[in-house]
Amino acid sequence: MKVQKINFIQWHLYAGLFTAFYMLAFAISSLLLNHGAKIENTHTTNTWQAQVDIDPSLKDHELCLKIRDDLEMIGWVPEWEIKKNNDVLNFKIVYQGKESRLSANLSTGNVEVNEASKGFFATFQALHFFNGNIPNGNLLLRSWGVYQWLTMTVMIVSLVSGMWLWIKYTRKKKFVALFVSIWALSLFLMLWL
Repeated sequence: MKVQKINFIQWHLYAGLFTAFYMLAFAISSLLLNHGAKIENTHTTNTWQAQVDIDPSLKDHELCLKIRDDLEMIGWVPEWEIKKNNDVLNFKIVYQGKESRLSANLSTGNVEVNEASKGFFATFQALHFFNGNIPNGNLLLRSWGVYQWLTMTVMIVSLVSGMWLWIKYTRKKKFVALFVSIWALSLFLMLWL
């Protein structure tokens, strides 16, 4: 019985270590979001050019997506950022760590890319709502969604097992009753509100 309890507590400890980064990331990004910290870098850090094939039959947004895919760039193309002036198509590609402003010459196929790294804290803040689904994302970016689900599952199991350990091995039953009452009340309020 004693060995089984120690193994269970060790598992509980390792589960806590597994979820620690996610909980810290969630907490820090919550603070950054709630307090409106101005943490994004908007200065261009890299400029480069490329040549792509332009398909004139595509609509503007579809053409921007094709250019993004041809250049193997990661991110979303916000439709409201697409502007077309004569033979030049200007648009942005954004994701957590970088914002790229692209200017594509539709007659020559020449594309100029101005990249601005958002910085560590802006990238960290974006983890708050990122679910791992990103166009052209690599395995590391896509695995964040899996890590979120695993973390939530481990946290729920750890919470229930931790309460079970506490209830089973505590000597003061009135504190257990108080804790269970407060927990039930908070659950009721969360569901009701």
